[in-house]
Amino acid sequence: MSLDIGDAISNGVERLTDRNGLLLLGVFVAFGLVNTVVGQSLFTSYLEFVRSSFETMPGGPGMGEQPFPFAPGGQSMPLALPLSLPVVAALSLGLAVLSEALRIVTIRVVASDERATIPDTATRNIGMATVTAFLLGLVVNLAVGIGLVFLLLPGVFLAVSFYFVRPAIALEDKGLDALSRSWELATGNRIDLFLLLVLVWFISLLASIPATILNFVSPIAGALVGVVVNAVVLVFGIAVATDAFLQLRTDEDEDDDIGAVDADSEFFDAEREEL
Repeated sequence: MSLDIGDAISNGVERLTDRNGLLLLGVFVAFGLVNTVVGQSLFTSYLEFVRSSFETMPGGPGMGEQPFPFAPGGQSMPLALPLSLPVVAALSLGLAVLSEALRIVTIRVVASDERATIPDTATRNIGMATVTAFLLGLVVNLAVGIGLVFLLLPGVFLAVSFYFVRPAIALEDKGLDALSRSWELATGNRIDLFLLLVLVWFISLLASIPATILNFVSPIAGALVGVVVNAVVLVFGIAVATDAFLQLRTDEDEDDDIGAVDADSEFFDAEREEL
């Protein structure tokens, strides 16, 4: 049985709007706000570092040449804080790891039958799962990025094939074999998964329009609305991917059961023939 895209989308919306989904949404809004502040601070700190290096170069602005062409801050980065580059870089790395932990917990919460309370299993083996998801995420993003830059189709193919790496880590405690597990579940379902990814991307694009427009009116308001929208899109996307993973895993189990029944039937038929 193939993937039911409609069920994946509707179940994703349902899990987003139940009590646990709204709780996770609040956590991701808070995380997104911190991440936005750190991200803008990293950008402005890097520009300030480049500007300082540019000014001290022989023939730079101090020697009467043209000034540094990029402003280090400005209205486009209204939430940036005056942090040093090493500090803000360390914060960015820490937030990237924390993001993986939150994704693992979200997958487990969405996959559980609990709707009103966070299940105890949500943080099971969270340290190892987070490290594995972080490292494999780097590998997958690098592979997909190279595929998209040089040839579009290989990048899309890899993105679809490794769509279930995080669910495999979160729900089946996979390690490096999460890559092969995701590939296994995607086999025979890549067209449906591609359509699902395109649909989720299109929904995300539509959701981002208000924040993009608002950013031209008020950068601060646009950034804050963007944080909320990004949190909604992220939790929704995780819920959809988790539901798709569970659908295909259930189909796999049913196929195994049918195969076992067929094997038993052949065995008993052979026994009857001998008798």
